[in-house]
This record gives sequence, C-alpha cells and structure tokens, in this order.
Amino acid sequence: MRLILITLLAGLSCAAQTDWPMYGHDPGGMHYSPLQRITAANVSKLRRSWTYHTGEPGSPFESTPIVVGGRMYLSTQKGRIVALQPETGKEIWSYDPKLARAREHRGVSYWPGAANQPPRIFLGTGDGRLIALDTATGRPVPSFGDNGTVNLRGGVADDFLKANYALTSPPAIYRDLVIVGPNIQEGPSLGPSGDPRAFDARTGKRLWIAARPTSCTS
Repeated sequence: MRLILITLLAGLSCAAQTDWPMYGHDPGGMHYSPLQRITAANVSKLRRSWTYHTGEPGSPFESTPIVVGGRMYLSTQKGRIVALQPETGKEIWSYDPKLARAREHRGVSYWPGAANQPPRIFLGTGDGRLIALDTATGRPVPSFGDNGTVNLRGGVADDFLKANYALTSPPAIYRDLVIVGPNIQEGPSLGPSGDPRAFDARTGKRLWIAARPTSCTS
C-alpha cells in the first residue's frame, strides 16, 4: 500500500478535534479517542478529506500517525519521517534516515521540549539508531548524541556484527526520558541483549538500563 487515506467527517472543523500525541493516544496505550463528534448515527457520512502518497511501493504500511502541535507525523514503508498539515495533507518536511534495508516501522514519538529546548520527534531505525529531529525543520538535533543520532548497537552488539538489532516501534516518552526496547534475534542463536534502555531527551546520554531479574533456585 503506497498511500495514506485520512478520513474526516464532512463539514466538521479540524479545530474542534483533539490531538493524538503518541502511539496508542495516551501513556496507557488505550487506543481510544475521547472525541464524540463521530457517532453511530453519522459515521456513514464520512468522506475522504485528502490522500497523501508516500511513493514507496512494495512494503505494507504499518505506521500509526501522531497529531500534535498542529502537525501530523508519520513514518513511511522505507522509514522516512514525514510532517504533514493535518487539514490538507500538504507535506511540510521529510527526513530520510537512509536505511540500507527497509524494515517494518510503526511510527514516531513526540517530546514537548523543555526550557530552551524546542519540541523533538524521536524515531528508532531498523539498523539500531535513535534519532532526534527538530519538529520545525525535520533536521537532526546537533546537541543530541552525535549530531542527532545515538548508535544503540555500540557496547551491546559489538560481538554480533551481523545480528539483528532494530527499533520497529516508537520509543516511549516519560518526562525527559526516551525509552527504547529493540527487536532482536529469535530462536537459539546468540545475539545482543534486548534489555530496555532510557536516554536523556536533551543530550542522548544513557541514563539507565533495565536490570535483569535474578534467577531463583529451589
């Protein structure tokens, strides 16, 4: 599927809608919108408002767009990140992480910013990178990690150069933490650890790694 269909109730004002600021809508991942303008009585009147073509054939589209701060953010089949005007579908900017191989990608995360720090979009990549983008320009944030990127494979997958280590789901945002959990190898083969880790949303510094439970013996 090479396009995104955005359907709105004809005649409703976009200004009356609330944001969908994160994957799953809220921190609990309830996947539920509190909007009440669309009901069983008027759902048959839904009409397509606009269509955005990604121009990327082949892979299925798996992203859940987020809408926050007057913009829609999504990831494409090949991992590009796109910002759109939610009212019209007009592209504002696009960022290409230049993946050697396309992987399934389910979306991005929004960090609202802090003092002297504007909002950011965070994405994980299929080759094990965590990237911070400026919401206004779509460019990597120079002060985050190494010019906008943290290499998540470093220190974790050094002994498994060909092993899978991918971020296919949006990072979790909690206050000023960006929390990631990778997709790693399945089965009996050896590979890197899949322990969740948290990074500072401002700097990219790793703040913690989830402790592994101790084994119990009888």
